[in-house]
Amino acid sequence: MKEFRPKKSLGQNFLHDANVVQKIIRAFHPLPTEQIIEIGPGKGALTSLLLQALPHLTAVELDTALAASLQEQFGEKLTILQQNILEVDLASLQTAQEKKIRLIGNIPYNITTPILFHVVESRAVVHDFVVMMQTEVAQRIIAKPRTKDYGILSIFLQYYCTPKVLFSVSRNSFFPIPQVSSTVLQLDFSQPFPVQAQNDQAFRTIVRGTFGKRRKTLRN
Repeated sequence: MKEFRPKKSLGQNFLHDANVVQKIIRAFHPLPTEQIIEIGPGKGALTSLLLQALPHLTAVELDTALAASLQEQFGEKLTILQQNILEVDLASLQTAQEKKIRLIGNIPYNITTPILFHVVESRAVVHDFVVMMQTEVAQRIIAKPRTKDYGILSIFLQYYCTPKVLFSVSRNSFFPIPQVSSTVLQLDFSQPFPVQAQNDQAFRTIVRGTFGKRRKTLRN
């Protein structure tokens, strides 16, 4: 693949460490019978290994030049959706109702939280999501009650799925080198919290109201 200058406006940091790429794929363990969607393929580091295990892959890439290059490189085995992932209806991509889709991606860190909530909204069709993110965000997701990191993101992700830290990734594994550390996390939507609220909307309202205004009393 030809060289591309990372675009700061799109939060691009290309993963170039082959050992890390292989480690992610091993943890994800894609099977030929699964429908997998890659978010933010970039220059195709994960894409290449995924297509060694899969007959076909769908990828969502906003960058026009990268999308064209990936299509040229992988041909008919790859379907590129040149869109913002936040505008993609994941349910519409499900090809078999009896099989949920699996997601994988090294996503732009500047829109990590919106992407996570977007996936949560599509959880009915998502089996799991293996995702690279800023370590600080990962720590908030797995935070325990009564700790400083515990908040809305912790509650929602631990309620709608089971989050699990897989491993940390060195900043030197990316170009350009980011100013923050990274962590690979698995979000397993097949294992939500065992007790579910009867009214999901009321649950969300209470959580947002409680943690959105920490210094207010619950009654107010």
